[in-house]
Amino acid sequence: MHPSIAHSVGLVGDGDEVDAIRDVEREFGVTLDYGDARNWVTAGHVYVALCDVLPANAPTEGRWDRFAAALARETGLDPKQLTVDSPLIGGGVPAPWWIYPIAITVIIAFAFVFR
Repeated sequence: MHPSIAHSVGLVGDGDEVDAIRDVEREFGVTLDYGDARNWVTAGHVYVALCDVLPANAPTEGRWDRFAAALARETGLDPKQLTVDSPLIGGGVPAPWWIYPIAITVIIAFAFVFR
């Protein structure tokens, strides 16, 4: 893999992304705002959504590491490999552009149905 290419979180869009988002929510005791979820393509997008719902006085030290560990729990990827540019979907090979809106729609649907 080229060193400038971010490691994918490794989600495949079969519902595992729902579990990964729930792992993040459980880790921080929050519910993410899914209003912009269809635009979540990278780990950084989900991290921004997390930061948006955390209290202003929430500790920032170690936040990314906790987030990365929770997000990667579903796939077993080493969370230290994740960066803000890491694609959510795919296993090292870029996913086709059209898979992202489909996968994010699945996240939103599952989140509302199984809450």
